[in-house]
Amino acid sequence: MLAVSPASQAKSMLRATSTEAAMSYVPTECPRCKGHMETGIILDQANSSMVMDQRWMEGGPEKSIWTGLKTKGREWHKVVTYRCGNCGYLESYAPAAEA
Repeated sequence: MLAVSPASQAKSMLRATSTEAAMSYVPTECPRCKGHMETGIILDQANSSMVMDQRWMEGGPEKSIWTGLKTKGREWHKVVTYRCGNCGYLESYAPAAEA
């Protein structure tokens, strides 16, 4: 049987076109130390009273006078992060939203 590295698996998942395929990849082994990867999120604290989960937005930043950044008409994806319980390595993905 041919061994496939976690990096190769991640690259192949980036090329996945179906939502089902993109949502099915869950890294279980750290690509650095081979420790166990745990699912989690990185929290974004916009101000002292509001905590949100991290999001990925297509395109580069464009300044907006009213909101700080222009976001209208852009594609958004929730970011899911995996953390190695052994060495602390983080690996993040922005999978396609479920239909």
